[in-house]
Amino acid sequence: MKLNTITKFLCVASVIASPLSFADNIDGAISFTTVPDVSIIQLQALAFGGGMPLTLNDTCVLLVSDTVNPSETDAGISNSGAAEAGTYQTRTGQCDNTIKGTAGIYSVSGGSGVPIKITLNALTGTKFNFSPTGTVGNYDGANTANGDTFVALVADTEATVNLANTNDVTNAVAGGAPQAGKTKVFVGGTMTASSNLVAGTTYTESFTIDITY
Repeated sequence: MKLNTITKFLCVASVIASPLSFADNIDGAISFTTVPDVSIIQLQALAFGGGMPLTLNDTCVLLVSDTVNPSETDAGISNSGAAEAGTYQTRTGQCDNTIKGTAGIYSVSGGSGVPIKITLNALTGTKFNFSPTGTVGNYDGANTANGDTFVALVADTEATVNLANTNDVTNAVAGGAPQAGKTKVFVGGTMTASSNLVAGTTYTESFTIDITY
């Protein structure tokens, strides 16, 4: 988490004294509220599924993006035009394209209405490499009816979106139900075999998602 810096300014006032002047003082109160730590939890593990390529440099793409998106209901955004894309979670490339994969789904929590920065980090693995792509819900503070949107996530590229605030919750018109201080991240991407793989074997690697204020 990035640190928030509070800068103190010194205020100086000049007074010209007179023989009849009186002095007094008052205690000035200062208060502020901190923003909750931003956090992320996995709701659904990313899985490419069966029928994967076996040969060095073969690729398989699990389709998830801001245009190949989940439904607004699953994403928890209010946008009457954001139905689930027909090709969401389908696969292309040198793999069995009749089989669907499963997008990774992650819930992000933090301060209500606060902007956050998200980076999906590419993976260089022992058996395969992974270049993630995906999408995340971005909230408009209920300034526009059904104004929430999907924002694209690209490997190793920082994206900024707003967490939902209380206006998003109470003024949602259509689609999913926003939750104050939250959004969801959906991840797919491209897997590339970095060695010859063995048939009938399950391979697992871990990639990272950076979330900061």
